[in-house]
Amino acid sequence: MDIPMTDFVRASSLEELKAKGRLVVHGPHRPILVVHDKGHVFALDNRCPHMGFPLDRGSVEDGTLTCHWHHARFDLASGCTFDLWADDVPSCPTEVRDGEVWVRPIFGHADPGTHWCRRPGRSRLSPIPLRLTQGYRRQSRLPAMPVADPRLAQDRL
Repeated sequence: MDIPMTDFVRASSLEELKAKGRLVVHGPHRPILVVHDKGHVFALDNRCPHMGFPLDRGSVEDGTLTCHWHHARFDLASGCTFDLWADDVPSCPTEVRDGEVWVRPIFGHADPGTHWCRRPGRSRLSPIPLRLTQGYRRQSRLPAMPVADPRLAQDRL
């Protein structure tokens, strides 16, 4: 990687993380939840964006982290939420070097605009998926909304 090693902090040994499954890294940065799942290492902010509760109490299954308190679900690889009522969990890069797990404690996305535009149905320009909008329009008898891209105007329900 082209990121200097000084930007990373040591989280634990890979063997320790495998044995525990998850751990929280404390320091001058926010608490970071480091998770080992199916041979991969992930690092996320330890606070649930829904209500701020610690995510280390949650469950991990098939690459999905579920908050213990309100059951908000997050993708371990990206921090993206599966639930419309919860926000994404900020993630940070990880590396495994010589059997040691290192985390770069910088949260967020290098280019937030690109991140939001790549998320289908979740960009800031279109916060509600088209399918939900069309269903609501049918039920409430609202007029059709103009769409810039004609492919999006097709009724796919």
